Amino acid sequence: MGLTDDMLKKLKEFAEALGLPMSAIATRPYYLEVPDGNYYDIFDVTSRVEEAVSRLPSLYSVGLYLGYIDKEGFHPGLPLAQRLASKCFVSTDCTVLDEYGAKVFLYGKEVTEEHIVKFKEGVSVVLDTSLEPLGWGFGSYIRLKSRRVTRVEPVKDLGWYLRRGG
Repeated sequence: MGLTDDMLKKLKEFAEALGLPMSAIATRPYYLEVPDGNYYDIFDVTSRVEEAVSRLPSLYSVGLYLGYIDKEGFHPGLPLAQRLASKCFVSTDCTVLDEYGAKVFLYGKEVTEEHIVKFKEGVSVVLDTSLEPLGWGFGSYIRLKSRRVTRVEPVKDLGWYLRRGG
């Protein structure tokens, strides 16, 4: 089904946080309710796919998975990071990590400034130095005694399925 006004607002807020128009995230957003999940999976579908699925009694997945929406907001998925990686440094800023930082990130650990090649504060697509997407991270500054330190915390990374017994 097409997104409700509240869902659309959350998706637009996410796009704005990245400095992108909504059309860069999704052209035809579609949601599927997750039974007993208290959240909705969000997909981008073509008009032909939407037409076909509207006749089906139930669905598990459809189109390109973008992430999910719950009461807190939109939570991006890995396919969306892959879609947006081509827009990095053209229409949105992204975070780049060196080889060691990429490994740390993929283990679900915080990466500190000595391994950050390019930093973006807030949520962003995280790339390695080959510009391959590693996932989503949240960049922030922390104060340590008399200096400010940058760090990137994984939000969703390619290693998550291994850590969860994928």
